[in-house]
Amino acid sequence: MNAHDEIYDELENDENYEDDDSLLEEEPKTKVELFLNALLLLSVIFAIICVILIAFIGDKYFIEGEILVRLIAFFIVLSLGIASFKYFLACKGRLKSIFMLLATALLFGTSWYCGIDAITVYNDREAYQNGEFEIITAIPLQVGFESSNSTRHVSDLIFDNDLTIDVLHLWIPKRTYETDYEGKSLEVRYVNYSHHLPPLRVA
Repeated sequence: MNAHDEIYDELENDENYEDDDSLLEEEPKTKVELFLNALLLLSVIFAIICVILIAFIGDKYFIEGEILVRLIAFFIVLSLGIASFKYFLACKGRLKSIFMLLATALLFGTSWYCGIDAITVYNDREAYQNGEFEIITAIPLQVGFESSNSTRHVSDLIFDNDLTIDVLHLWIPKRTYETDYEGKSLEVRYVNYSHHLPPLRVA
């Protein structure tokens, strides 16, 4: 019997010794982990369902599409927040834990904002479908732009009464706005809560 065999025999006789199979066994998941896993799965599933619904409705139902876009953002960011929280619970180092906690808080805060935004647009659904719009006729004091595919598009129209109208969905290129709308009084029809609007026209 060599030294290796002697050590193995001692380990076998040791009451605290665990064989290889027991060492490979994973610890059972806690109720918190199971809950977070289920919530994460549901968030991903709902996001996929919203994407499929948008693909089916197309541009025919504008306000419903806007609601679904915000719900997609809500579920995606929520799932990222849940994953970040799970990682935070598993963190050992203090610095990493603080970083993951801040990331989790930011993601949950963003998902909350997306959810509130979806509710705001939903509140405008009936008014939009019935054509019950607020109307303002004025020259915008400021115009916001957002870049997309190397082309800048108008994102917001800001008026003197702190009214900001969201027009990004119209995809008006900056050059088109400067040619057709800039410096002109615009008649803008919009819904009250989310400040969305149908196409612009010069007053």
